Amino acid sequence: MDPTICVSFATVKWDGYDYFEASVGSLLEGLDPRERSTLCLNILFRDTDPSRNPSWGQKWTDRLVDKTGSYDVSEEEFSHLQELEKARNFHEKGIL
Repeated sequence: MDPTICVSFATVKWDGYDYFEASVGSLLEGLDPRERSTLCLNILFRDTDPSRNPSWGQKWTDRLVDKTGSYDVSEEEFSHLQELEKARNFHEKGIL
């Protein structure tokens, strides 16, 4: 069955409490297998080094999520994103 709904979460590593895992759990809670099969769930890790995020590479993401990824941009744009991240310029980077 092809998905009828696509849901994407974008996440970054935050200092302090992170609502990401609870948000994914809340989305999937109570879905039966037929309902889950109509949902395509994607996660975009918005750190230029996604391994900084505690959810990156976890077994639960492999089991519950249809697709995970990070930036898929040119080398030049990726370098710029790294500089913005280093400068903590999250507004220009697009993370508020």
